[in-house]
Amino acid sequence: MCIKDVTSVVISYPPVGGTGNIFLSFLWEKLDFKSVFFWLYAISAVLGVVNVIPLIRKKLPNLLCLQYSVSKLSSPACTSALHFIVIIVTIYFSVTSSAIDKWLTEDKLITGNVAIVFSWVVSLLCLSIIIFVLNQKSIGKKRTQDEDGRQESYEIKVKALEDIIRFAPPNGFAKVLSEYVDVADDFGKEINKQHNQAKILDACSFAYKHFLDVPGKPPSFVFKGFEAIKPYTNNAVNLKNEMKEAIDSLKKQTDENAKYIRAILIAYARLAAHFEGVTPSERDKDIYRATLMLKYDAKDLRLGDKDNIKYVPAILTKTNLDKFLTLHKEHSVKAYSGKMNITQKANNKFVPIDFKPDDEISTTYMPFFLGEERANYNCIGAPRVLGTCESQFINNVINEIEGWRGSDKSPIEIVDEAKEYFSKQNKPFSLMSFPLMHSRYDVEHKSAQYILGVVTISRDKKAMMMEEESKLEQFEHITTPLNFALCKIVHFDALHRYHINLLQEILDSVSIGSSDVGSSSTQQDSA
Repeated sequence: MCIKDVTSVVISYPPVGGTGNIFLSFLWEKLDFKSVFFWLYAISAVLGVVNVIPLIRKKLPNLLCLQYSVSKLSSPACTSALHFIVIIVTIYFSVTSSAIDKWLTEDKLITGNVAIVFSWVVSLLCLSIIIFVLNQKSIGKKRTQDEDGRQESYEIKVKALEDIIRFAPPNGFAKVLSEYVDVADDFGKEINKQHNQAKILDACSFAYKHFLDVPGKPPSFVFKGFEAIKPYTNNAVNLKNEMKEAIDSLKKQTDENAKYIRAILIAYARLAAHFEGVTPSERDKDIYRATLMLKYDAKDLRLGDKDNIKYVPAILTKTNLDKFLTLHKEHSVKAYSGKMNITQKANNKFVPIDFKPDDEISTTYMPFFLGEERANYNCIGAPRVLGTCESQFINNVINEIEGWRGSDKSPIEIVDEAKEYFSKQNKPFSLMSFPLMHSRYDVEHKSAQYILGVVTISRDKKAMMMEEESKLEQFEHITTPLNFALCKIVHFDALHRYHINLLQEILDSVSIGSSDVGSSSTQQDSA
């Protein structure tokens, strides 16, 4: 700040008069408005002040809007520098206080180098004040940012903890799962042992030994359903009783297989309930159900009640269908209590508890379609699992059906039939279906060719697994060992059913009477 040299005054100023004009007139006399120093720090001071005021700062053009770094202005170094400047300025004014007093009270001038130093000190003081204001604002902003950061970090940790608590299996789940897997593995070994009994092996090889191991059989013959074996059944009439005995043996074995399958299915249903911390209750109508649907080719399938074929597009007829999923009544269970055992001791050995089939289930057939051009013919749930080779997780079946209807991609008659079925009382409102296969994670095996069937777990209430698809996926992955154990049993069961139907076809073809099998066979690959 420069002092006016009286001899250099080239501008006029108003005379001193009146109490209101004393201070302005005094400054008018003392300040040299032509001084570069004055305009420099005066303009800087004005810009600094207006930048401190948020309302004015927002209206400034970008050129005049002073930018500053919050991290630098709020740093300890900046605060220390401001304190140092204040000390220096204080010392300076203490030393020059006498000259300043004379300049203010008398007509004395600060001239030469003293005036320049004085101007720099005053400019530095003004700048320090501005920076001090910005420093305090920056410290407040930095504190707010740090607090927001800590709060955000805290919320992230809380959410992560909530997810862990929500998705983590309840206490005791791992123990129950390990016991079920161990038991299911023993079940598979037991079925393998029963299959290797001479009576069952002979029944499974009956058709080959008596109808194919004859002169004229083509080399490298492969079973392709009854039509392929028909030319070699000339001696079937003489083997009527033997065939019936073989069929009876295999049917008894499939009944035994079904006991083991139902025990594993009830384990699935109980694990699903335990995984989401629910105790099934028939009184509260909170029932968990589990079913196994087996995959068949039409040429191998003996349809029982053809009226039970569901979800057939009007554009197709039942005779045009070549691939089926079959829900056998004996492959269904429902869990409606908190009991956890699936075995009992009999004759000094553990055997599966004979759980009764679900009384609300009847043997049902439904087609499934492969290929993108017919993918929209597949009903939700198990058929879509075969069509996409992906699991299905549905938390609200009715909402899913309405969304399916809104897509306008599937035949309306299938949508209406599905809604009618699932709208009935005591039908599942939420479900998850996943493929039954020996290798779930091998990309090469991700094909309907390698899927033996579909396991479906349903709950007679909405919001299975708290509507968290990730929790449903976690349940599927964590129960993979149970899936593999069930595969071993289903493999033998499919083989037994295949030969039952093959031998029954031979009996029917020679009009020696028929036996009501009530079972179905599996696809050629499983045979």
